[in-house]
Amino acid sequence: MSTFVIAAAVMAAIAAAVVAFPLMRDRKSRAIGALAAILVAGAAAGLYPLWSNWDWNAPPREKESSAQAPDVVAIAVPPAAVPDA
Repeated sequence: MSTFVIAAAVMAAIAAAVVAFPLMRDRKSRAIGALAAILVAGAAAGLYPLWSNWDWNAPPREKESSAQAPDVVAIAVPPAAVPDA
């Protein structure tokens, strides 16, 4: 989960940089570029929890081991060999 949040933050920073750098080249519009970058990053941080379907207030789930998850055990253990008919 934390890897996902870090990746999302990096992508939001890249998006903010893509918007801000062209605006910040000119000395007259540097404040506008910085403001645009802050707005893009703030909008990403504010709208993602609002629009996502993830329950951000749910308690963390317990991790299942392979012994508790029968679907994982079924994949990991090959079925008995079937004799040719």
